Amino acid sequence: MWIGQGSNLIHGSGMSDNRTWFWIGLVVAIIGVILLVLGLRRSRGNAGPQRSR
Repeated sequence: MWIGQGSNLIHGSGMSDNRTWFWIGLVVAIIGVILLVLGLRRSRGNAGPQRSR
């Protein structure tokens, strides 16, 4: 949403056509993708059978 408003693809807001919101949205999206990838890698590493001692 922020990227769309910042790049003026979504009109009708004070954030429309304000590049600051484009960059904030881009940074948040990149951080979200990184966290998603790290979470998926971690859950796959723990998905193996658990052995109790």
